[in-house]
Amino acid sequence: MAASDQRTDDADDAGDAAFRSTSIDDAGHSTSDDSVLRAIAAAPPRPPPLDLRGSRIGRYRVVSLLGKGGMGQVYEAQDLALGRRVAIKFVRDGAVDHDVIRARFLREQAITASLEHPGIVAVYDSGTTPDGALFYVMRIARGEPLGRLIKRATTAAARLALLPNLIAVADAVAFAHSQQIIHRDLKPSNVLVGAFGETLVADWGLAKRLDEADPPHGAPAVGTPADTATGAVLGTPAYMAPEQASGERVDPRSDVFAIGAMLRELLAAPDPSPGRAGFAAAAD
Repeated sequence: MAASDQRTDDADDAGDAAFRSTSIDDAGHSTSDDSVLRAIAAAPPRPPPLDLRGSRIGRYRVVSLLGKGGMGQVYEAQDLALGRRVAIKFVRDGAVDHDVIRARFLREQAITASLEHPGIVAVYDSGTTPDGALFYVMRIARGEPLGRLIKRATTAAARLALLPNLIAVADAVAFAHSQQIIHRDLKPSNVLVGAFGETLVADWGLAKRLDEADPPHGAPAVGTPADTATGAVLGTPAYMAPEQASGERVDPRSDVFAIGAMLRELLAAPDPSPGRAGFAAAAD
């Protein structure tokens, strides 16, 4: 797939989906302890420029904007030391001065860096710009969102051809669960499918470790079915398990429910209903 497939300002189709970081030890855990993360999160942030294209950050030269999501913006960059293209994610303009978003960004990069699996984008590096903006560097993911491919699959045969990609999603998520991590926002637009069938589960911004408390929330809110809420109810309504939609404690079964919703969407063709009865009941 062409790199242009990732260039979109839509929060669901954005290349925002593909990337995360922080150094990890041999056991697969973040080497930064909670006190360090809290200290970094509390540092007075400064927003990055509105457009970073053409700028240089350490060994990376920023080339183009790939996409924007609710929390971050992702650029394609050239790694001048290794001569390869990478993706760099920054806290998005307007969110960089929000302590909750900043803390979630750090959490996302630490969790994603700990997940070394072929179905999850690899993290290469992380750091802070001279202006104080947090970023992390990852493998650039070239592909199309699974949701877009499902919409184009107008026959049963075409939809069944995408089933191996959904099985690959289940494999990647099962690995995350084995590491005591749940995704909490699985949906077709957070899955990238490459030209050779490679499948990547992206956007781990709402992921959490099962052995730690939830991060602080912003104002309680649930957006449209295509949006990721940033309040007490986290996730995308059309793919939420009832307990997740009602703000209760979630576990790996909530991810399994989301995969089931994706499977239904794949095999039954129509998108999940925005007014899905299970969600409406839970929300009440």
